[in-house]
Amino acid sequence: MSGGQPLGAQGSGAQRSGARPLVLIADNDLLDDVLRASAAASVPVEVVPDPGAARRAWSDAPLVVVGDDTAAAVAQVGLPRRSGVVLVGREPPDPDIWQRGLQVGAEDVVFVPEADEWLANRLADAAEGEVRTGALICVVGGRGGAGASTLAAGLAVSGTRRGLSCLLVDADPLGGGLDLALGYENTDGLRWPQLAESRGRISAAALQHALPTGPSRRGSRLPSLGAVPLPLISCDRTDLADVPADGMAAILDAGLRGADLVIVDLPRCRSAAGEVALARSTVTLLVVPAEVRATAAAGRVAELVAVSATDVRLVVRGSGPSRLRGEVIAQSLGLPLVGEMAPDPDIGADLDRGLPPARTGRGPLAEMCHHLIGELVFRSRGAA
Repeated sequence: MSGGQPLGAQGSGAQRSGARPLVLIADNDLLDDVLRASAAASVPVEVVPDPGAARRAWSDAPLVVVGDDTAAAVAQVGLPRRSGVVLVGREPPDPDIWQRGLQVGAEDVVFVPEADEWLANRLADAAEGEVRTGALICVVGGRGGAGASTLAAGLAVSGTRRGLSCLLVDADPLGGGLDLALGYENTDGLRWPQLAESRGRISAAALQHALPTGPSRRGSRLPSLGAVPLPLISCDRTDLADVPADGMAAILDAGLRGADLVIVDLPRCRSAAGEVALARSTVTLLVVPAEVRATAAAGRVAELVAVSATDVRLVVRGSGPSRLRGEVIAQSLGLPLVGEMAPDPDIGADLDRGLPPARTGRGPLAEMCHHLIGELVFRSRGAA
């Protein structure tokens, strides 16, 4: 196997304390504006109209929203200075509000309804705490049947087995659905048809909670992937023509805030959603069977991918009749070779049975995925 350069270092999520953002507002109209932002962010808040009763929650809350109507009372109570205080007023602003902001130690002074979206994002950031900065790996086949979907699923399974928080995204509406490959087809949870209209910011925790995260078959003997669930956003067998670009952007932004590793299985044809994923990708893997025609087809796909992706690397699968070596294919395509995988005769039968690829950690596919996870993720974190 030939190794590539590691990805950038990844962050990890902090433990959530469970405390809610604190809202100190007595005015009903102003409170309605803040609660509307809270609902938009899917973040519950604790409302305390009396600043004197908020001393304990004041210190524990990840964010404090003070209404201009209670700012003087908050300052008079003498609550300790802390970070993460926002003072909210209404348009048009009272010139004295800036002084009241200084008195309560506000980092920001904002005005509703103009700042509704800003406040919703600020509440979401506070609720999620210190979020991950995940890596995004896109996988695309150099020709039809190259094995890109299998590799994408195998990477997600292998990453999960190694303790990473992973999200697998199926971006190919004509691929039959990755839920079948993982045995998730009977598992409750949202698929692309229900997520296609997603826009703006999505809570990372809410997204994971809404997705299928494991097979649900009676009497299933599937090997455990460990304590970490594997959420999947899958296409299904409905009439979804394409994955919307806005929906893909919203999903990826949430995924990268909530997971160590996001893997996207892309179709070979150009699409707006695919270009969104490629532009955000940390690395894109082009999967090419060791065949002359496959290499010729992959050349065009590589050109299309390189329009949006900044880091494209090659994975060579199998050994075709021409016995092309991975180094020769890499030289022909002008791409760095990150790995070669021997033929795996058990993959087809396992996929037909809905058994997740690389689930046992053994075999050519599992070895390849283990290598790639080590090279592209763990090596950059000093853990491999």
